[in-house]
Amino acid sequence: MNKIICKLVFAGAMFATTVASANSIYSRLGFGLVHLRGGVKAGGMGNSHLAVTDGVAAYSINPALLASIPFTRLQTDFSFESAQVKVAENSGRFRDANFNGVSLVLPVKKGYAVAVGLLPHSRVDFTLNQFGSNSSGGYEEVYSGFGGLDEMFLAFAGHVGNSEKSSGLRYGIAADFYFGRIRRTWRVNFDNGSLAPTEDQVGQYVRGAGFHAGLQWFHRNWQIGVAVRPPVDLDIETETEYIFGDKSTTAKSTATLPLWLGLGVGYRVGTKWQFSADYRMQGWSEVDADKDLGASLQDAREFGAGAEFTASRNPLDAYWKRMSYRAGVNLAQLPHEDPVGQGISEWLVTAGLGFPFRRGSSRLDMAFEFGKRGDLKTNPAEETIFRFSISVSGAERWFERNRP
Repeated sequence: MNKIICKLVFAGAMFATTVASANSIYSRLGFGLVHLRGGVKAGGMGNSHLAVTDGVAAYSINPALLASIPFTRLQTDFSFESAQVKVAENSGRFRDANFNGVSLVLPVKKGYAVAVGLLPHSRVDFTLNQFGSNSSGGYEEVYSGFGGLDEMFLAFAGHVGNSEKSSGLRYGIAADFYFGRIRRTWRVNFDNGSLAPTEDQVGQYVRGAGFHAGLQWFHRNWQIGVAVRPPVDLDIETETEYIFGDKSTTAKSTATLPLWLGLGVGYRVGTKWQFSADYRMQGWSEVDADKDLGASLQDAREFGAGAEFTASRNPLDAYWKRMSYRAGVNLAQLPHEDPVGQGISEWLVTAGLGFPFRRGSSRLDMAFEFGKRGDLKTNPAEETIFRFSISVSGAERWFERNRP
């Protein structure tokens, strides 16, 4: 019964005559908006990152790329996002800033590394309002949610053959630990003072473990990368509190993160230009709705492509020549269907900058993304997105003895 009520609130609020405000209206579905982003440098290049590496950016989606990092490296990411949300004839705006992860890479010898990190896997953050009336008077329904799923990984990467040659193969594997909490609240406030408000709070505590692995083959100016995440079963404990009914229930269930596959290609032109393209998919249509917190599902697909230009890598040249300039595009089909059964698409155009320091061994990266999620021609809601991300990647030489 509670699931039926929630679905009615979804559909009703989406067609409400008042504006809905949120981090993203579409984050209300399932585990929310899935991130699986490759970092800020990749964000400036259309989120394409599965094949290319530069020894500075710590890419963990394809753990094989970690084997190319020569120094101990700490990387932290932050983001700011703003969106104009349109629902029917109404609109609103949200702004949100988030810590987007941290990773530490430790080379154990040339061509081999271990890494540990903490990243957001998905995010839920929304509020939907609807006003109505009946024979007892007016009322307001508020449906909101926050939380998400985080991921901690422990990775190992290595190489086959001589890692310093122009051709070779790198490999990597990572253990993944998922955990998080998602809380959703449904509240009804009545104008009639003789009617008591109602409020239901549903908290879902999620945990599970899995792994992902990847390969990178490189030959002269070409790179090819492939990564895979097998399906993961998650344990969920759901606590439902009926606030004004002084009652609560607890139930245990399981959910599934389906198989994820990614393929990337990169091509370098001399020392100045780097081109990359990725295709990624995740088989959500194979997952029963009950295994994704009741959301209607379809396969998720994503294509990203981008380019980077660096005029010079000589630390004695002018600073603006040593900066990196990036641009790209990203097209995606989200895994969830909207309440009326339509698919949800997203497109982004991206740009980025890289600011080297410490003679190029460390870098500050920035990415700017602009696009749209959903379309009022087919979906009940449309979001125009602007996202600014920044990361700092610093390097140190650890475990090395000074030689006379």
